[in-house]
Amino acid sequence: KSMTDYYLNDKGRELAKKWIKEFGIIEILDCMEISVSQYFKGPESADKAFNYTPRIAATRKKQKDNPMFGKHEYIRGILYNRGMLKDAGRLKEFLSKVCDDEMEFGLIKEVAVTCKSWTDFWFQANQIYGGDY
Repeated sequence: KSMTDYYLNDKGRELAKKWIKEFGIIEILDCMEISVSQYFKGPESADKAFNYTPRIAATRKKQKDNPMFGKHEYIRGILYNRGMLKDAGRLKEFLSKVCDDEMEFGLIKEVAVTCKSWTDFWFQANQIYGGDY
């Protein structure tokens, strides 16, 4: 039974087949269910809900491959929401090197929450980790 009373057209079926090849049918069905529950509000959002399916699957795959991925994204989000994220690539590289468990996550999160600027974030991080990140 359809959760939305909408069905895939030919283009939608092609995309779904591609996603199933990449992620597997169970994963795509799970992600479609998540997407519909989060993004489907009615006819105007049907495309949005459908198109978020592979994004959800890719994020879940990254989290499975690297359990700290979500924690890294959380720190990135803190800095972004505070208007301090200036170089996401640099931050990603730094987090992949030093943020590999819950203790490190808590420490870096505290720095992200309390720093006064992007420069201050790096000053504190370098003080803690003794490096030149």
